[in-house]
Amino acid sequence: MISEGIITKIGNGDGKEYCHEGTEYIDVSEGFVTPGLIDTHCFFTGHYVNSYGEDLGSCSSTNEVMNKISKTSEEKVYVGRNLSTHLFELLIKEGMPDVIPVVIFDKDNERFIVNRLAEEKYGIVSGNCNLEMYWRLIEDILTDRERLIHGIQQHNRLLSSRGVTSVKEVIFDDSYGFLDTLKLLVEDDALNLRVRVVSQPVGHELDLELGRVLQKTLTHENLKFAGYNMMVDGSMSQNEADLKEKYLGTDFHSIHVPDYKGISELVDQVDSNGFRIAFHAQGDRAIAKTIDILYKMKKDSVGKLVNKHTMTDLEFGDVEDFSRMEHLGIIGEIYPQIQSIYDNQVEKIEMITRAVGKDISKIWNRRGLSDSGTVITCATDLPLLFPSLPESLYHACGGRFRDQETCFQKENTLNRLELIKAWTVGGAKNLFEPDENLGLLETGYNADIVIYDQNLLDVPMSRIREVKVIKTLFKGKTVYSI
Repeated sequence: MISEGIITKIGNGDGKEYCHEGTEYIDVSEGFVTPGLIDTHCFFTGHYVNSYGEDLGSCSSTNEVMNKISKTSEEKVYVGRNLSTHLFELLIKEGMPDVIPVVIFDKDNERFIVNRLAEEKYGIVSGNCNLEMYWRLIEDILTDRERLIHGIQQHNRLLSSRGVTSVKEVIFDDSYGFLDTLKLLVEDDALNLRVRVVSQPVGHELDLELGRVLQKTLTHENLKFAGYNMMVDGSMSQNEADLKEKYLGTDFHSIHVPDYKGISELVDQVDSNGFRIAFHAQGDRAIAKTIDILYKMKKDSVGKLVNKHTMTDLEFGDVEDFSRMEHLGIIGEIYPQIQSIYDNQVEKIEMITRAVGKDISKIWNRRGLSDSGTVITCATDLPLLFPSLPESLYHACGGRFRDQETCFQKENTLNRLELIKAWTVGGAKNLFEPDENLGLLETGYNADIVIYDQNLLDVPMSRIREVKVIKTLFKGKTVYSI
């Protein structure tokens, strides 16, 4: 039973004796109910920027592309997307006019072509790209306030349709105006989402004064500052994950060895000022070295870190390091849907074995993380992935790659209840304080609730991705329903 956004009673039976005039009665006897999902690593700006610009997928010639550019000569910048590989290669050879800055992405958003004006304005060159590289372009894109508001509201509806009621939102630097817009929506009660913000330094050095300002100005219960985000190493597929053993057939642990001394100095400043950091670490040496750094930070009387630091991704880790995480109280943020991005299980396994050899027991070892007692939470790195509890169960509990029924390293998977708890109570332990009463279906807790059309504990794994969210409640109010 829910009243004024709070769970006021839980019991057996149909509960109809508590109904009165104006009561909404919801029967989900054939379904499944969970607390609202908590995604502990989202990047709205990445999602928004990846969809910003004109869709060039239907263009059949470079002349057609040029005509579209010429029609927008009054804009600050022309951004085109989804250009076919054939036309993309032709444009590289032919070049583009310098009427306004032009940036055109390929169909995978992994490469772009830029003209001279864009090179000068944004400090970028044609070739492979990532979001961190073109932060100056992002800054320009976010100045369109009306379009940004529409994008945030669409994003909120998407998350509600997937049962997400709380997120940790990663911003670049000071957010380039995004937070100002988000703050207005939250204060106007126009957003059905609890947001905890972390800043990732990209265009500027890590700014402690920014943290102090955001801590003082973001005071709404649905919008608060939660610290900083820091990249430690990169992907194993690019030889950028920092490994304890050298990559097979090479003389390096990573082609870009992290500056652990510099990271340690920054973390000391952040920690001593009372802020927290989320570390993005993939390789086993990166994980171990980051834990070494955190051992030097402030601890309480029982040896736990005073500030609630977290580690994200944890793709390739040692069980002994997971135990050290638990000892310090470091929270683990896993990507339970990560296997969904791989079309071919064999190719992914071959990539791992080319890097580390036949022993791949440390890859995605969520079982070891859980058995160590470490608090586990779920993340998507949206827009890399889009949150879905049924898909998470398929991949992180079933051990499946995309559309493949064979289980990969069953010994490393979680059980269904463990994963559901990671998406809910684990996320609450990560982002919120105990008195905020989130992450559980208990009397006195906030009524952030998700209703599914089937029992997630009983549905065969082969069909679990068919389970749908049929209703999402935020503070007891229905914000999504089918």
